[in-house]
Amino acid sequence: METGGNSGAFQRQDYTHHRRYWLPGKMCQFHSWYQCKVLVEKILRVQPEVRKLYLLVRAPDAIAAEERVLTEVVGNGLFDVLREQYGAGFHSFIKEKIYALPGDVTHENFGLESYDILQLSQKVDIIVNGAATTNFMERYDVALATNTTGVVHLCQFAKQCDNLKMVLHVSTAYVAGEQAGQIFEKPFQMGTALRLDYQLDIEAELQLVDKIKSELGINSDSKLEKITMRKLGLERTIDVIFVAYNDQTLPCFIFDGSVIFDLIPGDMVINAMMAAINSQWNKQAQVIYHVTSSHQNPLPLSLIEESLYKYFHKNPRTSKDGKTIQNEKILTFNRLVYFQAYMILRYKVPLEMMRAANVLLGGIYTKNYYELNRGYNILMTVAKLYAPYVFFKGCAVLVEKILRVQPEVRKLYLLVRAPDATAAEERVLAEVVGKGLFDVLRKQHSAAFYSFIKKKICPLAGDVMHENFGLGSSEILRLSQEVDIIVNGAATTNFMERYDVALATNTEGVVHLCHFAKQCDNLKMLLHVSTAYVAGEQAGLLLEKPFQICEALRQGYTLDVEAEVQLVDRIKSKLRIKSSIDNKLEKTTMKKLGLKRNIIT
Repeated sequence: METGGNSGAFQRQDYTHHRRYWLPGKMCQFHSWYQCKVLVEKILRVQPEVRKLYLLVRAPDAIAAEERVLTEVVGNGLFDVLREQYGAGFHSFIKEKIYALPGDVTHENFGLESYDILQLSQKVDIIVNGAATTNFMERYDVALATNTTGVVHLCQFAKQCDNLKMVLHVSTAYVAGEQAGQIFEKPFQMGTALRLDYQLDIEAELQLVDKIKSELGINSDSKLEKITMRKLGLERTIDVIFVAYNDQTLPCFIFDGSVIFDLIPGDMVINAMMAAINSQWNKQAQVIYHVTSSHQNPLPLSLIEESLYKYFHKNPRTSKDGKTIQNEKILTFNRLVYFQAYMILRYKVPLEMMRAANVLLGGIYTKNYYELNRGYNILMTVAKLYAPYVFFKGCAVLVEKILRVQPEVRKLYLLVRAPDATAAEERVLAEVVGKGLFDVLRKQHSAAFYSFIKKKICPLAGDVMHENFGLGSSEILRLSQEVDIIVNGAATTNFMERYDVALATNTEGVVHLCHFAKQCDNLKMLLHVSTAYVAGEQAGLLLEKPFQICEALRQGYTLDVEAEVQLVDRIKSKLRIKSSIDNKLEKTTMKKLGLKRNIIT
């Protein structure tokens, strides 16, 4: 940045030279490109003496880079104050102050020529880095390249800058993961992961990506590779929801309205960045600033939804054809089963009808079918990211209660559906311990909270549907010697569930649990928890008596579990002969069978 004297937002008595900014930006992400726009406008408005702002833009060449900046940054209404101030001289002012460079942080030297790098290294005195992807639906290889390798390339460039006075690196509030309570303003050490006692080896992560791609044996444009990489990097996000709400393409959603989100207005972030630049200019120190709101001014999801509705009610959107988009509140569910039932009625039933009609009418609904199906799949995928608290809710309440009132408990073994021990622990930390429900314990144990949790909770990667829960014999032996209480709440209450899955979980799962219980030398109790629906639709006085084996809810009927399992196997076998294992057909058939058997039994 270049100043002509001691005035402006960066006023300093010892200010004797001009500043030049280097701003790597990534298009179309709030954390980087939007943030970059706001920062550029603010600097040019309050410190117009800045000599030059270099913007790194993803573009094939210099002309395309400049065009993107003029269209997607300067062309924005955000610059109206400057546009009015400079009048006819606005574009010449912008051309003098902003220099667009076509490049990418994921490449060494940002993909720039050595001459350009040399010139920049001699001119730049401030680097502001906000080039990151906060799209948590991003492919893992892309996210890894941008958020880690990109920072390495930036640091390598910074070391070449002769006149560098500061590197300002901006991360989102989620840099602290799902930690709760007081989080200190201290730097991460190389290799430090968010999870306690874990290390993050970037080289190992890069090798993992390469290995998976190699195993897929396909080119980089392959649909399978894109899907695989996206699944590998899938985490919670919120920007998808805002976009969908803005477009009124979000008819319903599932969330816990009490969940707190750390969302900061963009102008506050920019002001904090500029204050940090001013206070730390040319100082040989590493300083961390947290700009968050959840403690002093918490923002629950329910307030976000209400605010979105009020905002768009006052500021109606218009479609591409100029029509006003009607603002409607979204239908929200706090239970996954209700959400799933609605989605079936709202999407799946019409989709099946449309598919049948499409075949009869020669494919005239093909485009409509794929658009509706795509909307359904996207909404279900995002919903799954928000919904896991539903699966663990009962478990979380029990675990928290035990640890709070009976802290001398030796160990709680939690059986979790996960591919391995690491993933099981991640699910427990995120979906059980990471919730506000544990705030009392978090406050009580303070800095020792996670070590207390690690000592008391042991997640096991397994599934009640499998014999011995899918665990190894040595693990089963150890558990059988240590466990003295078994609490079973593993069941599906999704009445639209596939019958084979429901049968395996709710009946065979209990059989496997009983087999394990018989092996436990020191077992004092087995507590089995069912829902209120275990009595079906019976009314009146319901006696607290056990069901007998094979007893069905409907009078005069018996439930032969072995016969039900054989029925499922027989239907699947017939389907495979007819359709060469059509998974979609099998899924539909199993769901229909589930509805039918629920009525009978």
